[in-house]
Parts: sequence; structure tokens; C-alpha cells
Amino acid sequence: MIYSTGIISLIVQIIIGIIDYLALHIEVDSKDELLKDLLQVEIWVQIIEFIFYILLIFYFSKISRNITPLRYIDWAITTPLMLITLSAFLNHNGSTSNRLTDFLSNHKGSMIKIVLLNAAMLFFGLVGEFGYLNPYLSTTLGFIPFTLNFKYIKDTFLPSGDKFKNGLFYWFVFFWALYGVCAVMNYTNKNAGYNILDIFAKNFFGLFLAYTVWTKTK
Repeated sequence: MIYSTGIISLIVQIIIGIIDYLALHIEVDSKDELLKDLLQVEIWVQIIEFIFYILLIFYFSKISRNITPLRYIDWAITTPLMLITLSAFLNHNGSTSNRLTDFLSNHKGSMIKIVLLNAAMLFFGLVGEFGYLNPYLSTTLGFIPFTLNFKYIKDTFLPSGDKFKNGLFYWFVFFWALYGVCAVMNYTNKNAGYNILDIFAKNFFGLFLAYTVWTKTK
């Protein structure tokens, strides 16, 4: 089941990756260039994800070792990037020509806090995978920085009256929380679940950004 869901995830990644790449070449107004910056970051997230799944299908499937901790190499890079792009998107109101570099420069402290809380969440998950803590305890502890992080993003960047952005934010919260649910499952169900969740948590956001860029076409 890990192998078959990995194949499904890989196929979806290829399709969405092509869509994202095409969207990256669409001309938009200068005030919407930030959206293309975010899409570019998301493409890199998907490239890293793609590399992991190639290894999963053609290498990891041939060995008997626990592959779950190896996912943390992917997550250590991709999850902070996704949280940063989410924050920048929620903060974007289309009224200025600010780019991603401007956003990062203006919110250095916030980005550091988000990255550190995310690292704490991953740390507790990895400790559980290595067996140093009971998986239920490590997952519970991981949900503490998880909750603090999303609360901070909500309070700092999410416009309370924007139903569209609120929907996106809670999509993130819901599917990221499901990783914690999968973390306490048996080995096969856990990794098959991760394969499917990656589609909704990672690839959907890339598709969403591509669609958003397309709607801003000159």
C-alpha cells in the first residue's frame, strides 16, 4: 500500500508540477508579482517532494528499514517554506508591488518564530519515530508548537473578514493536523496516509497558487 499510494502521489505531483510551471510564465501586474514568487517557492517544495518519492518508489521500496524518519529530511526543508509562503499569501492584499524579499525583510522576527516552532513540531515527531518517546506522547507534544504556530500565523497575517483566506488557512490546519493522526497508526497505514496527505497538503497549495496567478493574467 505504501508503494501504490506513492505511485499515485508521484503522478499527481507531475501533473500539478506541469501546471505550476506553465502558470509561472503568465504575465501579471506588478502588484501581483508576489504571487509568482510564492509559486516559484512552491515549485521548489514540489521538486524536493518529487525527489523523495522517486527514492521511495525506486529505492526505499527495496529495503526493509523504517523509511518514516527519512521523510523528516523532506519536511525539514519543505514545511517551513510552505508556512512562509502561506503567511506571505495571507498578508498580500494586492495594493502594493512588494515582492517576497520585501515580505521577508519586513517580517524577519515573525519568520524566525514560525520556523523555530515548526522545527520544534518536527523534533517531537522525529523523537517519537526513533522510539525515544511513546508515539502518542510525542504526537501530543508536537501538537503544542503546531497549535502555537498556526495561532501566531492567524493572529499576525490572516485578515479576519476574508472568508476566502480563512478557508485556505483552515485547509492547512486540517490537513497538517491529519499528519499527527497518521503518526500514531501502524507503519503501513501511516506511510500510505502520508503519501495521500502530501497531495492535499503540498500539491494542492501549488495548484491553488497556479490558479490564483492565472486569475491575475494581464
